[in-house]
Amino acid sequence: MKRALLTLAAASTLLAASTSFAVLVNPDFAPEEAFTEDAAPAGWFLRDQEARALISRAGFAFSSENVFRFEALQRGFGDNKLEQCVSIETGQDFDFGIWLRTPTPDTELGLRLNVEFYASESDCLNRDDRNGNIGNDDFDFDLDILPNVWTRFGSDSYSADDLEDAGNINFARISYRVRDRSGEEGQPADPLTQVYLDGAWANGSPGPANASFDEVNFPADISFEEGSGPIGWILRDLSERAFLSQAEFARSNGTVFWFEQLERGFGDNKLDQCVPLPPGTTEATVSAWVMTMDPHPDLRVRFASEFYGNQSDCLLRDNQIGERFDTDILITEQVADAGEWGRIESDPVLFAEDLPETPSYLRVSVRARDRSDDGEPGGLVIFFDDIDTNLVNPQLTGAWFDEQTPGQGFNLQLTTVGLFGYYYGYHAGEQLWLQLGIYDGPIVFGQPIDVPVFAPSGGTFGQPDDPTAPPVWGRMVTTFESCTSATATLTSFGGMSQSFDLDLLATIDGLQIPDCTDLAPSEVPVQLTAAWFDPDTAGQGWNFLYAPNGLFGYFYGYDAAGNPLWLATGNLPVAIGETVTLDLFYGQGGTFTEPVPPAGLETWGTAEVTFSDCRNAEVSMMGVDGDQTQSITVLVLTEGLTDC
Repeated sequence: MKRALLTLAAASTLLAASTSFAVLVNPDFAPEEAFTEDAAPAGWFLRDQEARALISRAGFAFSSENVFRFEALQRGFGDNKLEQCVSIETGQDFDFGIWLRTPTPDTELGLRLNVEFYASESDCLNRDDRNGNIGNDDFDFDLDILPNVWTRFGSDSYSADDLEDAGNINFARISYRVRDRSGEEGQPADPLTQVYLDGAWANGSPGPANASFDEVNFPADISFEEGSGPIGWILRDLSERAFLSQAEFARSNGTVFWFEQLERGFGDNKLDQCVPLPPGTTEATVSAWVMTMDPHPDLRVRFASEFYGNQSDCLLRDNQIGERFDTDILITEQVADAGEWGRIESDPVLFAEDLPETPSYLRVSVRARDRSDDGEPGGLVIFFDDIDTNLVNPQLTGAWFDEQTPGQGFNLQLTTVGLFGYYYGYHAGEQLWLQLGIYDGPIVFGQPIDVPVFAPSGGTFGQPDDPTAPPVWGRMVTTFESCTSATATLTSFGGMSQSFDLDLLATIDGLQIPDCTDLAPSEVPVQLTAAWFDPDTAGQGWNFLYAPNGLFGYFYGYDAAGNPLWLATGNLPVAIGETVTLDLFYGQGGTFTEPVPPAGLETWGTAEVTFSDCRNAEVSMMGVDGDQTQSITVLVLTEGLTDC
């Protein structure tokens, strides 16, 4: 239905029920490109660069697909400056800023915004004849913010009158700088702290160019040194370098990871990541897909699992809980033929049996060694892709609403590829529905998750537009306190914002609450709880939920005039092969913060629904905006429900 739905559709091969989640950041090694002061990203300058800067494709990107980061932060703002010259619009106030997020916020982590004003573009580019009457101001911010949540930072505003009084100002050189003093004795943290930038903006200017860092040509190969690593990962004890390489044989993203030089022991070449453990996790395993062009009985991989009580200990490898658990795997046991992928998996760690206390973080470590030349390295290479864990998220599928503002709400579905959902409500007297981006990480109670939100792309009743490039409407930050309660803030790029205290409207049959993970027995077709769509009319669709008192759902599409349309159904028991008629209701006239209350909904029409099995159905809609028939199918299965 939206870009996120197309991502789900691409994952439709995963329709077999699974208990696996890609909770790691960047488990499939997304493309990246490195930049230096002499070769900066399109539209930008890098100044006083101490290390590389990188643009990385990231599922958590703010405005599009990519994020920017400085590979190695320094202790001062004098290093690592990302800059651009933008033109000033006459008679307009001017301010600028950027969106930022980090997994490790700290008061000693800082952002500085700086601006200089010039008469001409040439002066701005060369930093000649800066206007000394105004500008060269520093706007400093401590990054003591929510972890992994995009946060907006902006400069003070320069009024049009002050700019005019300063005289002959036509260009501004805007500068973004990040520093790190969160390590020992005020030095940068070790391992490196990651800070991601996206969505640069400047009011009173048509710039900046390449604000979302989308103008990038990912190279065939990019290398990483000791202490750095692909986005989300940390490399330790490297013998030489590690690479991300574009490869036709890659399983995901068109890229693979590999160590340049394997040694004879597992003490070298470690690829690590700290992973938060969802509440209720009782065991952990690690898996990966591997491939080599030279299978050999002395080519091996080791999975090492270490457990910690908090993120800081995990990153610093302090106060480990229990012993490290190693699983050594002979490659030829899973990869017998050259050029073929094989899946390898660690032995399970059972928390209750193998650890003295319950951990909060797992440090995943993937290592490889080569003794193919009479016990010494033989120059062989192992390619890695799709590293994964078995960590299971809490069950959060259902209809959620704030009892203070009924008439609007969210439908969330925890799927085999992540959590996604829809918002339904109103704006300026018209209906509004939004698609929430996919969140494929671990859901930890009390920790916020941040996803993009996409607006409807357009169309009319029964004829939605191509949904491949939906506009980004804004962001949603959600903090789940339990399986049945959460807080959320929905914010548009246009400045609308609304906060919710959410409760679960109805439990889903087959998912036991409040345990969150155990299945409850049921004789009804609980597998019907899912997102459904007709591939011939992608861009509209259904969200059905099966509660203990029957099936209910929501339709998301467009009315006959081309406006967004959402419809809510009544609830009735259903049976496979039997037709059920559901009443459809809609509201008119609400606003973003004052929705039409449920009692004010009007009858739109009806939908006749016949489920031929738990993955396919026929729907005939008849109502105010016309008639249409859809052959719908499950987009992706709901996690935790027994597969049919």
